Formats: sequence, C-alpha cells, structure tokens
Amino acid sequence: MIYHIIFTPMKTSNTSINYYFISLESAQKSYKKHICKILIEHNLNITLDQFQVLEIIVNNKDIKYSKIASISSKDIASVNRIIDLLNSKGFISRQTDPNNRRRVMLAISNEGEEIHKEAGEIITQAGKEILNSFKEKKIEKQIKIFKKIIKKLK
Repeated sequence: MIYHIIFTPMKTSNTSINYYFISLESAQKSYKKHICKILIEHNLNITLDQFQVLEIIVNNKDIKYSKIASISSKDIASVNRIIDLLNSKGFISRQTDPNNRRRVMLAISNEGEEIHKEAGEIITQAGKEILNSFKEKKIEKQIKIFKKIIKKLK
C-alpha cells in the first residue's frame, strides 16, 4: 500500500508534525470514500461534496457563491461545477434576481429537500459509527485543534 511508504517515519526533527498532517489528509480522504460508497449503496444520486454544498444552501438562504466557497473550503470554480450538477439533477434551481440581474438566486426543489434529508441521515449515522469508539471529550478536543489550525491559517 502506498500509504505505508508515506507513513514510514522520516529522519527529521518534525516527523510527528508531518505525520499529523499526512494522517489528517489520509483520514479525510478515507472518510470521503467511505461516505460516497455508502451513498451509492443506498442508491442516492449525490456525492459528499454535492451534499455539503446542498447543506450550505439549505441552511443559508440568499447565499452568494463566494460565501458557499468560503464555508465549504472550495474554490469558486468547484462551487459552480457542483451547483451545475445539483441543478441538472433537479435538486436546486437557479434564477436571476429581479432586483440585480448579476445575482443568481438558488432555491431547493422538493427532490432536493428529500435527498438532503435522506443523505443527511445516512451521513450522520455513518459518522456516528466511525466515531463510536471515541469519547465525546476527545472528539471535542480534536475539533478545537482543527478550529485553531483553520484560524491560524486564515
């Protein structure tokens, strides 16, 4: 497995720092693969990235693409592509704002609400199963670390 080569301890003074960030990225990629597999098993026509953007739209009415990009940590091009896919699947609709022709308004369709609810329940359950062996305090501590890293890098 290629990760074994990457995770082999290096002879540097920052091995644990490097290992921490490599492990973090590997865990994130493994999580995304796992969730996508589960969504496919449930015959849901949505990816984790698409769900995340849909989730942002559901919870933030009249949101701009740039804000979606910021919240999701994706670039504008990726957000545009995901919104195009969500629109083509019938989960959202786009309309030009009658008060500002340069602005696009996004609306969730009934099908979008259904897939959001169903996928959200499945993703939440999968997350619980992944983290069920960890104590709540350890999870909260790790979240604090992630928030500190994000804040430091902004």
